[in-house]
Amino acid sequence: MSSENLNNKQKKWLKAQAHTMRPVVQVGKEGCSPEWLEQLKLAIEKRELLKISVLANAAVDELETKEFLEANSKMQVIQILGHVLTVYCPAKKLANRNFSTQLKQLASTKE
Repeated sequence: MSSENLNNKQKKWLKAQAHTMRPVVQVGKEGCSPEWLEQLKLAIEKRELLKISVLANAAVDELETKEFLEANSKMQVIQILGHVLTVYCPAKKLANRNFSTQLKQLASTKE
């Protein structure tokens, strides 16, 4: 399932799933670098859904981080709350697909 075609029901469900999660990745004073993005890709491949915290001393803000992610990867920012971004990307490995299989079921039900 491509992350570009999530409907509102799917986004709402992802937000609910992420509600109790804590940020796993941080954006610091180095900002969004290619190395940081590679580490993020490894983390999201295992989880599909995670939160990113933008620290106060970061070189970029939340909107710049969102634009960087969406321009340089297949990840989709589902929500920005304060300094925390909720990010989704379906896993390539079948074993890591937890959220994407459930999202497919939501896509097939009527809103």
